[in-house]
Amino acid sequence: GSVHVGRVLPTMERESDDLAELIYGLHTASCVNDGRCDIKEIAEGFERLFNVRLPHIYNRFIAIRSRKNERAVFLRKLYDTLTCKLDELDR
Repeated sequence: GSVHVGRVLPTMERESDDLAELIYGLHTASCVNDGRCDIKEIAEGFERLFNVRLPHIYNRFIAIRSRKNERAVFLRKLYDTLTCKLDELDR
């Protein structure tokens, strides 16, 4: 990761469509500022947090929406992975 003022910044080596799914999921569920935040503001926060560029964030939503099978692939992966880990810890 990048170093900034004596601390390591997180990075996310994922496709920007994955981040777009996460951003739109958070926005749709009104998870940021009780829904009083627009997509661009959330995307800018992610850009700073993960030191990435997320150009054309609105176009990414169109691409996600036009998927034929599973639309929220990354969010499904997050859900499945977390659920599996929780189940594993319960055993």
